[in-house]
Amino acid sequence: MKKTIYVLLGCLLSAAAMAETYDVTANWTPVSLTNAGATLTYDLQYRVNVGPDTQVDNIPADTWAGQITANPGDSIEVRVRSDEELSGDTVNSAWTTYASATGGVCLVVPSVPGALNINVQCQ
Repeated sequence: MKKTIYVLLGCLLSAAAMAETYDVTANWTPVSLTNAGATLTYDLQYRVNVGPDTQVDNIPADTWAGQITANPGDSIEVRVRSDEELSGDTVNSAWTTYASATGGVCLVVPSVPGALNINVQCQ
């Protein structure tokens, strides 16, 4: 029984040691305001291997740069939506579909046509 526990623990430690941090940049086509005087920001969600979404709110421009931890070969997916705020009311657009790249593959530039590009760079 003890051997099984040690082997399992060794496998878990090996998998955790493989994780790397990647510089990720996302940029997308800016949208036009539908209400004059409104404030436009963006929300971004990313996930690794179709895991839970991590959300970044109130991005003021059509680009985001951050660091994401993943194992080499893991999928890194990013999607965005716009937020238009006027007089305290916020209208969110629908989320784009996910753009996907692979951890450990440098300078991947997949895109949702005309909408979203992401770059994953190895450090």
